[in-house]
Amino acid sequence: MNDMATNEVVMGAAENSQAAASFWLAHRMRAVQEFIKNVTVIDDEPAVGHSSAQLVEATVLVPPDDDGLGSNMPLVAPSNDEGLPQEPIDVGHSLDVREVSDAFADIGVACAFVLPEKTKDSNAEDVLNRIIKASKLSDMVIVDWHMREPNPNLTKRVLTSIAKQDFAENGRLRLICVYTGQDVGPGILEDAKGALVEGGIELNTLPNDPSRLAAKGAHCMLIVLSKKTVAADKLPEVLLKEFAELSDGVLPSFALAAIGAIRKNAHHMVTRFSSELDSAFIANRMITDPPDDVAGMLRDLFVAECDTALGLEGISDRYLGEETLSRWIAARNLPIQDLPYEFKESEYSINNDALARLLKYGVNNYGILGAEGGEPQPLPTKKRHLVSQFLAGNEELAHGAERKFARLVAMRREAFGGTKLSSDTGKWRPVLTTGTLLASVPTENEPKQQWLLCLTPICDTVRLKKSKRFTFFLASENETKKANLIVISVDGKEKKLYFDTEHPHFVPIAFAPDSDSERVLGIDSGEKHKSNPVFVFSEPNETRKYTWYGEIRYARATKIIGELIGNWGRMGINDSEFLRLVEKGDFSIKGC
Repeated sequence: MNDMATNEVVMGAAENSQAAASFWLAHRMRAVQEFIKNVTVIDDEPAVGHSSAQLVEATVLVPPDDDGLGSNMPLVAPSNDEGLPQEPIDVGHSLDVREVSDAFADIGVACAFVLPEKTKDSNAEDVLNRIIKASKLSDMVIVDWHMREPNPNLTKRVLTSIAKQDFAENGRLRLICVYTGQDVGPGILEDAKGALVEGGIELNTLPNDPSRLAAKGAHCMLIVLSKKTVAADKLPEVLLKEFAELSDGVLPSFALAAIGAIRKNAHHMVTRFSSELDSAFIANRMITDPPDDVAGMLRDLFVAECDTALGLEGISDRYLGEETLSRWIAARNLPIQDLPYEFKESEYSINNDALARLLKYGVNNYGILGAEGGEPQPLPTKKRHLVSQFLAGNEELAHGAERKFARLVAMRREAFGGTKLSSDTGKWRPVLTTGTLLASVPTENEPKQQWLLCLTPICDTVRLKKSKRFTFFLASENETKKANLIVISVDGKEKKLYFDTEHPHFVPIAFAPDSDSERVLGIDSGEKHKSNPVFVFSEPNETRKYTWYGEIRYARATKIIGELIGNWGRMGINDSEFLRLVEKGDFSIKGC
């Protein structure tokens, strides 16, 4: 290939990459706009326009605990002699609440304002509590750097309190913007980061652009903006892009859009559960044993309504479809170097062409399909991990992502993973039921830890008047290459477990029920893992305790039970071997 042709190829690839990057940004921005419903702005120097005549029309939102759905919040209209200043706006420090409110309203976002008085007459703790309540369920928080004092002390307290609140939720997606009239620089960013770190949120400064004062963590984005350089009416555009950076990825965009679809349809979903049904629900609960099962059924019905909302908005098609995935691949600039493999003494590779064929035509037991009539590319089972490795960038990242995805698919709740288990509305306790995963607490007499999966049917775990034996499936830990469950241990390390359905090992263990619920409930051990309590189950005589590690999804538990029943149902040789092989498709019957 000559130099001119080579340059054309390079330029064409660059144009395709730029187009893919633009598409990917627009895709993420669309998801963010579907998700973002409310923002809280905190500033002690609010103003509207440049004349006092405009002040009467101003509205300041001071929300109580919001429901997170962008619902109507009380509006407080300031009088002529208090509230907003009645002089021209100081563009260096004052915040034009009308400009900010209108800019967010134009993109369908409700903007709540908390406006602490600049004087110190009001109680600082009351101001802080008001800010925390207003920020609790906001998707984005915009806060001034110097409030009520010629220093950032109050703002740093606000950031630390928000961080503690978010840390207690085991990871809460949030963008925080320090929007200040002070001269911005790395010092403000580092001080704001320090306040969030004090509250439990770790952030890393983004190094790619020295002019961009931003830091990013697993669930939080912090950005510092100047009121002098970023106009109030430009805030939404800038912050939505930053939020898109926080939620970069196929699955984050899908999750954001899914939550947005549920929020969008929330009010219709409420009408499905009308008061006309109250008498029927209460009657069903009264005549059902146990009555709590009817409450569980209503919960399942509500989840089904959420699923209907996702289908109505076409979330899966729009965010997990072929076009989205192909653009993600193009925008990622995956390595040009192929991943080669051998099959029957022939050389093949996983590369961009192979990925394109996989997306377009799919795969079967033999390999990667091609266009109709085209020759498939062999891809044996033992080589299919190369697809994940190529997408992730290297083998280590690929295995880490696969393990995390396996946990998401298998585990309904995780004791030491990413599940939120604590709440400020009540003391939640785990229930011993089908799919509960326990690990024995080592003792001097029995130092080896046992991993136990409860297979007792749900109907036998309720209405318990006295101690009952539960049936547990014993797993082996790291004793074989085989594994069908991955869990996070209390020390944060991953463990692979194998439940052998061909040669199962069952253990019966007795537990005593809670007298009120008539079910076996976990007990808070008093220990903490991050923000979550550690739960244990004890035998009636407390000779042995078991740490609660979570619950596998019910469909997976029933699959394991089905495999066990299938293996137990196998019979001896009572059929024609010839006919059995024909049934498998190993060869065909001729002559009939």
